[in-house]
Amino acid sequence: MLTACTALAELGENSTAADSQYGLMSYFQQLQRMTPQALARERSRLTPTPQSPAAQVRLAMLLGQTHAPNDLSRANGLLGALMKSNAPEAVRLHPLIQLLSAQYHERAKTEAQNEKLAQQLKESQQQNEKLQEKLSAIADIENTLQSRPRNSRSTSRRTR
Repeated sequence: MLTACTALAELGENSTAADSQYGLMSYFQQLQRMTPQALARERSRLTPTPQSPAAQVRLAMLLGQTHAPNDLSRANGLLGALMKSNAPEAVRLHPLIQLLSAQYHERAKTEAQNEKLAQQLKESQQQNEKLQEKLSAIADIENTLQSRPRNSRSTSRRTR
């Protein structure tokens, strides 16, 4: 009987963790549908709140949606700190935190690759413009050579 009570208590704890994770996942879906203005309002609402692990996960989710320059790294920092935490609420959220962290790390890596490719494209376009200018200059030289009168050559041959 005592074993059954312990099992029910563990089930209750897991149910709370699942409910908490489900609530956070629902919040994540809501964030994805928000406009930038609504995200800004949500950020101002979340910033002064007490920093429980769930509130920190919410803030990390919000920072992951804003697409501001340093927000993604800040979200990763929050999630990393939560992964190191031994607080019971944080430990219950570790699977969700790991998922978000992996997603944000991959997104940061992809954004860095995109920036690198954008820089390479810009450099290629500049090089292409320089080559086009050189080609135009060569075409201009060719046109000036062709426009010279050809009879000057023929008269020089006759005088010999």
